[in-house]
Amino acid sequence: MTWLEETALTAGTFIIGLELRATNQAAFAFYAALGYRELGRVSGYYQGIEHAIRTQILDTSRTAPRKSAAA
Repeated sequence: MTWLEETALTAGTFIIGLELRATNQAAFAFYAALGYRELGRVSGYYQGIEHAIRTQILDTSRTAPRKSAAA
């Protein structure tokens, strides 16, 4: 996850979203501990049967790294 978040930040992406099975409490706890927050639920997301939790992390505390100018 660190690599994904750092790569997204470098690319100028400050919002990362993901979906996880609503029944997967361990995954929800894992992502919540990383700062992801529930946005809502999607009915039948998995094979039209299982529901998903849509999550997102928004990082406005950091800015994209500046590219150094060539000397």
